[in-house]
Amino acid sequence: FLSAVAQRGVSSATVHAHARAVRSFVRFAHEEGWIDEPVTVKMPRLEEKRMEVLSPEEVKRVLGVCGTRDRALVMTLIDSGLRRGEVLALDWDDIDLRTGMVHVRRGKGGKARVTYVGAKTRRALLRWGGGQRSSAIFPLTPSGGATMMAKLSSKSGVHITFHKCRRTFATWALRNGMDLLSLQRLVAVRA
Repeated sequence: FLSAVAQRGVSSATVHAHARAVRSFVRFAHEEGWIDEPVTVKMPRLEEKRMEVLSPEEVKRVLGVCGTRDRALVMTLIDSGLRRGEVLALDWDDIDLRTGMVHVRRGKGGKARVTYVGAKTRRALLRWGGGQRSSAIFPLTPSGGATMMAKLSSKSGVHITFHKCRRTFATWALRNGMDLLSLQRLVAVRA
């Protein structure tokens, strides 16, 4: 059965999902006494999904089509490793534009942490914020943010998402010599 599913050209994740369903049903059938002997279902291998990151050239292409707000947002994402909800929840009081320290008060699980942004990102934030210190730095809803990313992807020809920016931050940080423990603290991932 599973080889027939696999031959249809579906993804390994789909084949694996079918295998899990068959395995659960066979276990249930044995527990209910419908079959006498337990049957083992050999689980197919899942292909390892390669997590995509942006190259420096792709980031330049995206930034080339950005307006002031979008440029500040993309630079903040790539420079800090913030999640979508975290960056959209940032207030001007959460960021020290002199030092680059960013206080993430509404992190995943309600945990607060600190991360940083560099001088170029701070300049982009200043250009975006100017003198208007409203509370939210990026007054966007999550769906508004997704729409913005879709427009940037379309204009630049580079597929960009909030999470892809987060993975880009982590990958670039490791490539530039950051140790894993420090990176985990910045992006709030449990060791």
